[in-house]
Parts: sequence; C-alpha cells; structure tokens
Amino acid sequence: MKSRLSRYCNRDWEVMKDLQEVGEQFGMIFLHNKITDTIDVVRISGYNPTHVYDWGGKDHTNLVGAHESDEFENSRSDSLMLKASRGNMEMMEAMLVLNNLKFNGTAKIGKISIISPNSKTKDAAGLEASNKELMYCWKKLNQIAAVDNDQFADKDGSVRFLTKLEQVEQEFKTVMQQVGRGNSRFDVDNYSKFNPALNRLTGILGPNKFDIDIALDALNDLRRTLEGEAFGMKKDIDKEGRSIHSTVNDYDSQRAQILYQYISQAMLELNGIDIRQELYAHDNWVESYKMWKDGLSGNYIDNANNFGNRLLNQITQIALEGVQNAREAGFARIRTLRDKTEELKRHSGYNPFIEHTYGNQTSLYDGMTYFSQNGDLLFRNPWDESDPQVTQMS
Repeated sequence: MKSRLSRYCNRDWEVMKDLQEVGEQFGMIFLHNKITDTIDVVRISGYNPTHVYDWGGKDHTNLVGAHESDEFENSRSDSLMLKASRGNMEMMEAMLVLNNLKFNGTAKIGKISIISPNSKTKDAAGLEASNKELMYCWKKLNQIAAVDNDQFADKDGSVRFLTKLEQVEQEFKTVMQQVGRGNSRFDVDNYSKFNPALNRLTGILGPNKFDIDIALDALNDLRRTLEGEAFGMKKDIDKEGRSIHSTVNDYDSQRAQILYQYISQAMLELNGIDIRQELYAHDNWVESYKMWKDGLSGNYIDNANNFGNRLLNQITQIALEGVQNAREAGFARIRTLRDKTEELKRHSGYNPFIEHTYGNQTSLYDGMTYFSQNGDLLFRNPWDESDPQVTQMS
C-alpha cells in the first residue's frame, strides 16, 4: 500500500476536501494534481481484488457474465471486457460514483486504483485497468442497466478519462516541475532535453489538432532521450533473447522507468494495440510499470482480434490468402493425381470388377518406381533414356 500511494506524497497532489464526505462513504480518496489539473481516484478495499466471481459457470466470468458467456463476449473483435474480479467490480462502482458527482468544468481522470491493505499476497495488494478498458466495460454495463445521466457519454461530458498519450504529457509536466524546484539529482540541463519533443506533443493535444505521425515522432524522441546516458538507462539482452532495460536503483531512475513505460504504452495504443489487464501478475507488469524488467509476456496482446493496427491486419490478410492459395494448390495436385490414376486404370484394363475383387492397385505401377538411398519410394523419370528400366518399358 505504501509503494502504491507514494506517488501522491508530495506537494503536487492534494486531497479534494469538497469530495471528502462522499469519499468516506464509499471508501474512496479523490486526489487532485495541482500541476496538471487531473484527478486520480483511489478506492480502499477490504477484499481480495483479484478474486473472480462466476455467474453460474466457469464460462461466465467477466463483468457481463450474468447476461452472456465469455465466449460470446470474446468473439467481438473490439472486446476489452474485464474479468468479474472484486477489484474490477469496485472500479465500476467508483465510476458510478464519479458519474453522479458535480464538477466545476470538465474533470480529467488520470486513473482509478483499488488498494487492499489487508491483502496477504503481493498480487492481491491492488488492481488497476486502463482507462480504455474501464470505458468499454462502463458502456457495456450501461447498455444492460442504463444510468439516468451518463457523464462519460461523449468528449463534451463533465467527466473525461485521459488517453495514454495524454498521460505521457501529464507525467512529464509533473516531473519537469519537480526538477525545476531542485527535487532531483539530475540538473535542469538534462531534463531540458525533453522540451523540444514535449512542446510538439503539447501542441497537438489541443482541440482538432491531433496528428498521429507527429505524436509518434515526439514519443520516439522522448524515448531515445530516456535511453541516453544522462538517465542511466541501458539496453541488455536477457537469457531468452528479449530486450530489457535496467537502471540504477534510485528514485530518479525509477521515475525514468515509469516515464519510459508511459511512452511505450502510448505508442502501442496509437498503433492500435491494446495492452489488456493482467489480473494475477499485475504487480509485476503494467500496473507497477515493471515491463522494463519482464517484457510483455503474459499480457493479453496476442489476440489479433484486439488489434486495430492496419499493418497487422494487412499482414494477417496476406497470410490468410497465402494459406488458402496453398491449400487450393494442394487440392489441385490431388485432383490431377486422381485423374491420372483413373486414366492409368483404363489404359491397363484395371476395371471395377478387378479393383473390388482380386486386383492389387500397386500392380499398376510395376517398373515405374524405385527406392532411393534414403529409403524413399520415388517414381522413375519417364524421359530418362539412360535408365534401362525406362528403356525396357518403352
């Protein structure tokens, strides 16, 4: 719990006192970032957040499992449905509370976290999900039991969840502010290397200005700066040949790791790849930003149906057509061999009576085959005049 709340233990964050009464009723803490004007929601749970309920069977284990099977939901190409774990249910309850609150202007939500202080295992100490997953589940549940006033319905609603690209900008703004106050072992000159790319990123996040190419270019520049010597990050190859990033173990380097993973996730999201919630090993993966150590194995990004990547879809289509063409070519050869065999039968007088009584079809190929040195049965080349067997047959 201490490690999960430590990010809020500085002057940049404040508890929203006007929502304190509501928070106490529902076990929620509303935290406001004074630099970025964003809100994080932390809900304290007395349960194991990774415990999954079933709605009448092992194939009804997601949040809409009471109404349809997992197989039916997962068959949707854009499905981002979460499991019906206690933590995910409490995140949906937190969204319901948010939907009924009144804010001055638009409330920008950074993330929702579930923290379980009484948990005896590290994996069950807390839970998070991406904002994209939360919004998908909210919309699906709202179709089943609609709320009176959906404040998340569109971009003009009074509550808006940040994209991963926006989260990159918000995190960098916070870090740059802290550096400016001298709360870092790195000097301002090192962090000033982020400014050109960060300014480009900020410039495209305004209304009707978004450009995916500029965004990816800016993210790449930020990533390369973090990989530079100034921030102590270096590339290594682990025993299985995966590229990993290791850093010195101090506060600034851990913060660099977090920034690096925000960038990585934003680049994946812009390319149409959704990193899904890893329910049982989340503390070692995306939620605690430890992907730099363990890679992406174990996360639900291997389902091609969840990818909106145009390049990936094109490659998948090419592969599918290739398989279909290869199968058709194989069937064509089989048809040709079958026709030639029937022709050989007629030429040899091998009629249906012989075939179904005393005949042996291998007799049709007398003198036509031989065994290679490797023991393979091969047909003789009928145009090879140097082969005495071919000469005798002709």
